[in-house]
Amino acid sequence: MSRPSPHRARSAALLLLAAAELGAQAEAARPQFGLGIEVSEVLLDVLVTDADGHVILGLRPEDFVVTSGSDRLEVVGATFYSNRRLLDSPAARQLALDPSAIPDRRLFVLFFDDQAMRALEAPELLTRQRRAGREAMSWLDSELLSGDLVAVAGFRRSHLEVDLDFSADRQALRRAVERASRGADARPGRSAQREDGAGIPSLARSLPAPEVLGRDTPTLEKALTVLARAVQPIVGRKNLVLFTSGFGDVGHLGLFRVDSRRYLPLVQAMNAANFAAYVVDLVSPCASHSLEGSASQLAADTGGRAFFGRPSFRRVLGEIGTVTNGYYLVAVRARHPAGESGYRELAVELANPEFRVTARRGYRFGAAR
Repeated sequence: MSRPSPHRARSAALLLLAAAELGAQAEAARPQFGLGIEVSEVLLDVLVTDADGHVILGLRPEDFVVTSGSDRLEVVGATFYSNRRLLDSPAARQLALDPSAIPDRRLFVLFFDDQAMRALEAPELLTRQRRAGREAMSWLDSELLSGDLVAVAGFRRSHLEVDLDFSADRQALRRAVERASRGADARPGRSAQREDGAGIPSLARSLPAPEVLGRDTPTLEKALTVLARAVQPIVGRKNLVLFTSGFGDVGHLGLFRVDSRRYLPLVQAMNAANFAAYVVDLVSPCASHSLEGSASQLAADTGGRAFFGRPSFRRVLGEIGTVTNGYYLVAVRARHPAGESGYRELAVELANPEFRVTARRGYRFGAAR
């Protein structure tokens, strides 16, 4: 057998060395995902009902499908939250659900967008606003359940006012709703709030001081954004019942136009807080208006619902109470670039397409900037 020439051997060695160098360069250039990715757990509040609006019980993590773009996120948990009225139902007994093992707290914020300025052109708005207050008091008297907590706030005199922190005291709630629906001043300072450390959720712990609140909430969108950030530390779903005639700007076609500088921070703050908007239109049932789109969009973007043309506010509140009787807090694992922050859109579906799913459309990751 002939031996290779020194020249050929040297060429082969050089080729092997070049290939090794190219391989090392390729390995160095390859993204080091293990070092540059953070895995976090995201909690999503999800309402699941049948076609008639009845809450579906007994779902497990594998029943939920959560996607972000083309990525399917891993669902690692699904905790059911409800109240004793639903847990004592025949359906719950049939599934052998243990009421003592299911959190039974519901959280509502009744929010009145004062119509005093708009009433100069449409006086019926104030009449409807005050009627909404009376019917809200009736709803509280008859429908508030053990475990339910309600806060009362409003947007008036061009800033956010908190009339009462989360409470189950019906008399205190009636007084707060009466003030807010009349557009009266909230009690001065922080006396309308509570910092008693009794384990009850509180807005006061995260709200700015009253003088800062007045300066930083000159629009309804900013007022709701600040409110959403205040409820974010509270675990679970929070339900905003917003009485308003709409907000935002009107475009050249006479339709609601999104001002991304105010609207997008609002939606992102509400979604980060699991704060769903149930928007109740104060405009008379026989009328339509250009700002209806703002109510519809806010409700859809936060996993809530908008109500238009309803003669009875009491009935609307009853519907909101029914649909919020039970929900799932779904935990998913998501991966994000290490050290970065932002907002990520997502979609929640069920493996069973016959059920209806209502959930927020995104979440914030990383430290807020």
